[in-house]
Amino acid sequence: MRFKHIQMFLFALLVSACSTVGLPELKAPASWSRTSTPNAAVPNPAWWDKLQLSGLSELLAKSLQRSPSVAQAQARLREAKGLQRQAQSALWPRLDLQVGVNEQANDGRGLRRTGGLEAAYALDIFGANRATAAAATANVQAAQADLSLARVNLAAAVVRAYGQLAAQQVIVAASLKIEATTASSQELINARAVAGVASPLEVARVTEQQAATAAQTAQAKQTAAETMALLASLSGLPLKEIQTRAEVLAATPAPTLVQQVSATIVLATPLEVLQQRPDLQRARASLATQLAARDATRALRWPSITLGSVFGLGGWSSTARTVAANAALPLLNFGAIRGSIEAADARASQALIAYEATLNNALTDVETSLAQWNEANILLAQQLAALAAAQRAEAVVAARTQAGLESPLALPAATQATAVATSRLAQAQASYVASYADLFVALAGSTD
Repeated sequence: MRFKHIQMFLFALLVSACSTVGLPELKAPASWSRTSTPNAAVPNPAWWDKLQLSGLSELLAKSLQRSPSVAQAQARLREAKGLQRQAQSALWPRLDLQVGVNEQANDGRGLRRTGGLEAAYALDIFGANRATAAAATANVQAAQADLSLARVNLAAAVVRAYGQLAAQQVIVAASLKIEATTASSQELINARAVAGVASPLEVARVTEQQAATAAQTAQAKQTAAETMALLASLSGLPLKEIQTRAEVLAATPAPTLVQQVSATIVLATPLEVLQQRPDLQRARASLATQLAARDATRALRWPSITLGSVFGLGGWSSTARTVAANAALPLLNFGAIRGSIEAADARASQALIAYEATLNNALTDVETSLAQWNEANILLAQQLAALAAAQRAEAVVAARTQAGLESPLALPAATQATAVATSRLAQAQASYVASYADLFVALAGSTD
């Protein structure tokens, strides 16, 4: 009867020790959820190809291979896998070979040689080792998500910077054109002033405009140089190579600088989108790690049982065999185990809060990125139309000037207006590229 009671008690301990709390179900607010569209698709891994920015795909391929941030994430993943193998080894028996040589001075036998095999196996009745291994496995998943996140963030940062650099090359060319036409206007006004046709105020205004234009050109060149330095830092490529790519971009006309993606962005169901985000995968894996670590800590309250066996040789002539079972139960530790459990519970709670916060941020990212994407499309269309109108106006002024129907100052002014429209279009294209990158990061764009 007493043996039956002991069995029931041990079974109750086993059930209580092995009980765990699973991961929370991924849910999006009802206000955010959308109905899945037929033929819905997740983002294309090589989403930047649609922009058709000259040299971008090659630059990204090199960046992903040489980036320090990606290399660090890969090293963290290797470390996590090593720790996982270490934790999983505790689930299996351990076998050690022991060899020794010692001198027996009293018995006159000289050197005494000993050897043997020692085996030990920890019975994981209360799940401590299993929970530790589960925590290590979840940590590997978190490291894998970190690597994906590093790649996604790097790709987005390179795309944004490259879009900025492409636009800045166009802006520099437009500034130089404005500077040249301003100098032409200044010569005409100076000549008119000598002839007594232009006033001193007109001369002062065109001189001030020339100085302002030269300052804008210098600022545009400085900004482009800073962007090239940023790209070199992000990609791990030599600055000289980035400068060579910038020279190629400088020859690209603004209207064809970026290919506008006319296809509508089609979302998969919201949960499918969110489940692919590396940051959410990392937060979920981190939560799983802390929950498993908490279970391993709680198992410290229960006995640990180890089976051992030794087969030994003494002096190569005598043998010894030993089989033993050891059990240890913590009785008095002055609250050390309780404190460890409370700390593990707190870490699990923090991981759950971080997971929920990451989910909320993901929802906000998608909504914000979609809104910015729509605004960037509208702005880009407006600037394309504005440039086309400026080019038409310049052509009309050029024809009228050639026919003697316009002042000689009208054509430089029209040319400047076209250059200004070109510069604004380039800025809109840079914003378009940035919003495109932000959108696909929000939609779990992956470079794998």
